[in-house]
Formats: sequence, C-alpha cells, structure tokens
Amino acid sequence: MNLEQAIATSCRCLACRVVGDRRVIVEYRRELLIIQIQRRSKKRWITDEDSGGMRYLMGILRDDTGRYLCIPDDPSTIAWIKACLPLRYQALLLPECDDWQVME
Repeated sequence: MNLEQAIATSCRCLACRVVGDRRVIVEYRRELLIIQIQRRSKKRWITDEDSGGMRYLMGILRDDTGRYLCIPDDPSTIAWIKACLPLRYQALLLPECDDWQVME
C-alpha cells in the first residue's frame, strides 16, 4: 500500500517504510504530522540524528529528538515536507511507493 493508504487504514495513523538500513515512520494525529527517520544499529532501530537541537524551517519543526513536526492542511502535504528534508532522506519519504506498512 502507499503512504496515504497506510495512514488512512491505521487506527493510530502510523505508517513505516524500510529502505536498506533506514526506516521512516510517519504518524498523523490530531492535525500534527510527525516524521521520524531511524537507522539500523545491530538489532535495533535508533534515531538517525546528526546535529541535535531544535530547528525551524519553512513550517517544519525539527525537535531535539530528531523528529520532523508539521501542522499540515491535510496528509497530502507530505510531498511538500519531503522537499524540505535533507537530500539523503528524501528517497525514504515517497508517498507513491507501495511498500508502506501500518505499524501497531
């Protein structure tokens, strides 16, 4: 399923996609879109954070835990958010890919 389908079918609105040793988790709850990018470290997933601290760029807040937060008009604004992410993460957040999964 694609990203919008995964978010729509999830009761918690939580979807993920794994590409190589990276994982992106997208959560849509109460008008807040949360994107977290993780990397594989041995047997567990850890936050892929390279700089820390909070940053605000073009309507997206990157918090101190490495999550990207946004208040979108609707979930279809993911393409706009993808363009604001660092280049190395943009390939992870492809809504049209059909390998998105609903997370429990």
